[in-house]
Amino acid sequence: MPLFSVCIPHYGSERLLLEAVKSVAVQTVRDFELIISLDSPVSDAALTHIRELVPDVKITQCPTSGIAQNWNHSVEQATGEYTVLLHSDDKLKLGYLGLMNKLIQQYDVADAWFCGVALIDECGQATWSFADSVKTWIEPAQQEYCLEGDLGLAQILKGCFVYCPTICYRSEVIKEFGFSERWGMVLDLDLYARLLMGGKCIVGTRDVQFEYRRHSQSTTAQLTKDRTRFEEEWMLYQLVTEQAETIAWQKTAAVAKRKLILRLHALFCSAKALAALEVKLSLAYFRQALVK
Repeated sequence: MPLFSVCIPHYGSERLLLEAVKSVAVQTVRDFELIISLDSPVSDAALTHIRELVPDVKITQCPTSGIAQNWNHSVEQATGEYTVLLHSDDKLKLGYLGLMNKLIQQYDVADAWFCGVALIDECGQATWSFADSVKTWIEPAQQEYCLEGDLGLAQILKGCFVYCPTICYRSEVIKEFGFSERWGMVLDLDLYARLLMGGKCIVGTRDVQFEYRRHSQSTTAQLTKDRTRFEEEWMLYQLVTEQAETIAWQKTAAVAKRKLILRLHALFCSAKALAALEVKLSLAYFRQALVK
């Protein structure tokens, strides 16, 4: 059994997939398996290149198309003790698995561990966004910290500073909880809520060992543009509010009910659209910010 299973659920750019695979191939910790689940076509030339980089790679076709379906299919193939779900447009830094191994040993009672990110664009160059800067202000100030219980979930809901593909899970935990097919955008936030409400602990560090790509063709960008993102976030926050009130998690219930970060984001998108002279889109974002 390998220590780590690095799973890449692929959809989209073949070029970015190859970059993701290269970042896995050069990890300093070598006790891993690589699994790629395909939900979009990949050329024979690319598959050959992937096998040259990681000869024992496991490549599988996702039987049912969809984000949650592909993520879950990837995880189901894992045989390692710990599972990483690397998105096919992102990259691990050289010491990512080494950092995860260190965190696992230091916080061996936790169920998942994650790290900080460096933002990159389509071309792999360093980039910046206001929204990501806000996340660094919301994130706990400690270099390393534990998220658990009412306080932990309330912290995440103030502004989700946990980047989904940076997380390393205990394999049995991610297989048990999985990703809900109900969602197209907030699969990660829904999972964090279920994990913490299920008594699990997530450990984070500000150490940066991951390159997270911001680009216009990403699912996040597309679902923000058509406002599906906001519709799902509002639904999830309402659901979490009800669940938190049922179990008397007062901090979580208060943050989820207020939806402050969602409203601020919608207003920011409204201003950005207005600056681009997209008046109808700006009004749509503004109305979203006023939804209860």
